[in-house]
Amino acid sequence: MILFIDDQALLTKPIRDILIDIGGYNVLYAMSYDEAQITIKLNIDKIKLVLIDIMMPAEEGHPPDDKFGLSTGLRLGQWVKQLLPDVPIFALTVRDDISTDELKTAGIEEIFVKPVNPQELLTKIEEYLGSQT
Repeated sequence: MILFIDDQALLTKPIRDILIDIGGYNVLYAMSYDEAQITIKLNIDKIKLVLIDIMMPAEEGHPPDDKFGLSTGLRLGQWVKQLLPDVPIFALTVRDDISTDELKTAGIEEIFVKPVNPQELLTKIEEYLGSQT
């Protein structure tokens, strides 16, 4: 099962559809840091890969460290990696100027710049999880 965390449901629907319809994966979806925490806790043994939009609104009680909310996605990545150390984390972003060192420190294995090439994403997921079709 893949957990997809992104605050823009309409813009990410095509990616979810590709993961489900073409990739054959089961996909859980969360729209916020707080929702992601709940979803992970309820499905901790089922989640095999996490996709995180690294530029998300700040979680409850935490102001973002930059105007794009980059720190929120990085904090979420670090939290997921602590809880699920063997689960790969992929980052999705519209920015191409983010330090890969910063992302690796947050436990993120792969980075995809939006708009994401669907075949590239599926190929990389298959490298980590194997084919579901």
